[in-house]
Amino acid sequence: MSIEPGKLQIDGPAVSIGQTTNAGKKESGVRETPRPTLYLCGPINGRTDADAKDWREFVKAHWPGHWVDPMARDYRGREMEPGIANEIVNGDLIDISRSDAMIVMFDKPSVGTSMEIFYAHHTLRRPIFLIDAQPEPKPLSPWLVFHVTKTFATLNEDTLLAIWSHLRP
Repeated sequence: MSIEPGKLQIDGPAVSIGQTTNAGKKESGVRETPRPTLYLCGPINGRTDADAKDWREFVKAHWPGHWVDPMARDYRGREMEPGIANEIVNGDLIDISRSDAMIVMFDKPSVGTSMEIFYAHHTLRRPIFLIDAQPEPKPLSPWLVFHVTKTFATLNEDTLLAIWSHLRP
């Protein structure tokens, strides 16, 4: 496996980073390669569009596998409506269950993010990759450190390649 600008070499022909070709389809002469699915975990409640979406859009554009984005169900501003909490939590649990791993954008503590990490680790035994994006670096909570597979200081293509390599040895 090697990386060039805009390309990630994965067991054969280069696939454009972010492209999810052959997902679930068999083509003659092409070996089906499972592509790990990442759950894009991070704070949404009380966040601006830029805070909640920009990093997710980066991952979606550069991850060579599949991804699940809970922002598809953006309930911001409706959290207190009857039944919405149930929809949010159950939707997130289903999405996490359908994923192979979790990437977490951590810039400050979030109850929902913490609960998702706990569920992915204890119930599903999923690998969890944390981006420590705190504006002022502080020691991470021992609870967070315990549940995370690997921590990165920044989110970039090299980070995604390292996660890919971990999931696809």
